[in-house]
Amino acid sequence: MEILNSESWTYIETCNQLRNCIVHNSGDVSHYYDKAKEDKVRDSVSSVLNVTLVEEVIVISEEFCTHFAGVINEILYEVYKRVHNY
Repeated sequence: MEILNSESWTYIETCNQLRNCIVHNSGDVSHYYDKAKEDKVRDSVSSVLNVTLVEEVIVISEEFCTHFAGVINEILYEVYKRVHNY
């Protein structure tokens, strides 16, 4: 698997958009001054399972957290295999 071109990496990049909004805007997508950034975050919300908007605020579910941890585990396992030449 090519890590940086994988579906898992794309998922992580999408989730990073959500993370940035949660950290920098308290999860409120309406606080962006840049409409393009707001639209990108809204697209991220709609493309990730178990993530929703409630009154313009990102809400993540326990299922999202479990799935995200599994994706991170998959990426880290690929890195481990490459470092150890598996």
